Amino acid sequence: MSMIKEALQYIMSFRDVQIIEHNNTKYSNERLTKLPELEPDFVKAKSLAAIVDLVLNELNHPRIADLKIIIQVEGPTEVSVYSSLDQNLDRKRLYAAGAEVPKLQLNTFIGLESMNIHLKSCFVTAEERDELIKLLGNITEEAVKTTSDDGFSQQVVARTGIATMGNVTVPNIIKLTPYRAFLEVNQPESEFLVRMQEGPKVALFEADGGAWRLQARERIKEYFESALEALINEGRVVVLE
Repeated sequence: MSMIKEALQYIMSFRDVQIIEHNNTKYSNERLTKLPELEPDFVKAKSLAAIVDLVLNELNHPRIADLKIIIQVEGPTEVSVYSSLDQNLDRKRLYAAGAEVPKLQLNTFIGLESMNIHLKSCFVTAEERDELIKLLGNITEEAVKTTSDDGFSQQVVARTGIATMGNVTVPNIIKLTPYRAFLEVNQPESEFLVRMQEGPKVALFEADGGAWRLQARERIKEYFESALEALINEGRVVVLE
């Protein structure tokens, strides 16, 4: 008996769906489910140039030819690309890019040699960077003097000659430019607080309130505005920060 009941239910499942309109509202005798559409294969790139190439090569694909391309700069190391809304109010995520940047050792005290290596490998060459490297290379293994710390600078023992020692001033605030955004754009410079303690050890603390992030996003946006200028003027591409 149960088999007959299941068979009848299966047959009834093929009956026509009826749409009834009442008081300007449409009703159905069946629960309707939207069938999923084919989604494009999601592409994850590692550079801004790759995103530009993808947009230029696939902008006129039949499935998105009538839609705008929206490039969202989500952060210094992350970009996402979407289509505009289609007639079904659906938006497709097409591509993304994630920058490969070195890991910065900030807000923690590390040895002088480690900091020198860190500055040489993770920061853009600049006068203040080189001066800090030189100063750290001359500091002795004696304890760092902090008794004269006035909130603006610290006095430390450093080599001033082949056999002599002397006190040198370590500035509290220094401008440095780490590699921390897509390499196609100029890296944003920002201020860092330099602190030293016994060991001797040194630490860099961010001192710009994160303003560099805004600057990095603006430079990434400018990169796309330059590379895709014609399409932006035609209204085919929109770049958001």
